[in-house]
Amino acid sequence: MVTDTGSFRYSSVGPGVLRIAAALLDTGMDHIEIYDRIFDSNRLDQLKLKGYALSEKTVVTGNGNAAYISLSEAELKRFHFHPGDTEGLVNYALGIEGVHIAAFFAEKDDLIKISLRSKGEVDVNEISRKHFGGGGHIHAAGGRSKLSLAETLKKFEGIMAELFAETA
Repeated sequence: MVTDTGSFRYSSVGPGVLRIAAALLDTGMDHIEIYDRIFDSNRLDQLKLKGYALSEKTVVTGNGNAAYISLSEAELKRFHFHPGDTEGLVNYALGIEGVHIAAFFAEKDDLIKISLRSKGEVDVNEISRKHFGGGGHIHAAGGRSKLSLAETLKKFEGIMAELFAETA
């Protein structure tokens, strides 16, 4: 519930979600331990991967309105990738000042997995459905590409250039 609601900060969080969270607290669950396991328990390689992704692999595009992080299969192997190691990376890109759309691209077995996030009125669900065979909702969506990583990134940059040229 914490991760799916962005720590209760997304617009989809309403009184019902908070009532469920309150009911869970009433059971005596240790919410501090849960938070620690989710956010404060990292392997060293996982932290090094995150640092590398943020310092070396973050790109701003779309006239400053979009950002993305991409990791090749070789880069993931270099940091001994485990499932979940890249969870939340896309949100760092979305947190860049002026950015309204963020994407994370991960290469695995000749397939590119794509995570899209947005804020404001930008509908990443539509972008994902139209261009990457995926879906989700207005502010969070996912998709896939069978193009190479380089070709997928070029495609994304073209979509962002077109999208933000119209609003410029």
